[in-house]
Amino acid sequence: MGRKVAVSMRIMPESVEVDVDKIKNEIEGMGLELKDIKVVPVAFGLKAIEAVFLVADEGGVVEKLEEKLKSIEGAGDVETISVTLI
Repeated sequence: MGRKVAVSMRIMPESVEVDVDKIKNEIEGMGLELKDIKVVPVAFGLKAIEAVFLVADEGGVVEKLEEKLKSIEGAGDVETISVTLI
C-alpha cells in the first residue's frame, strides 16, 4: 500500500442562504476517506465546512479532490488549507 496524505480543506457555500448541513451530508456520502468534518462559523452568519481527507500520495490527487468538492450543488470556493504526509 502506498503512502497517504491528510488533506485539510475549507469548503465555502455560494451564499449565506445555502444549507451547509446539506453540503456536509453530501461530502460524507461521497465515499471518500474522511478523517474529520465540521461546520465552522466564518463571519456575519456565514458558515464553512472544514474537512480532512486521507488520499493517496500521488500527483494531481488534491486538484481532483478540489474539483469533486466544487461540483457539489451549493458549494462555492474550495481552499486547501494543508497537506501532511502520514
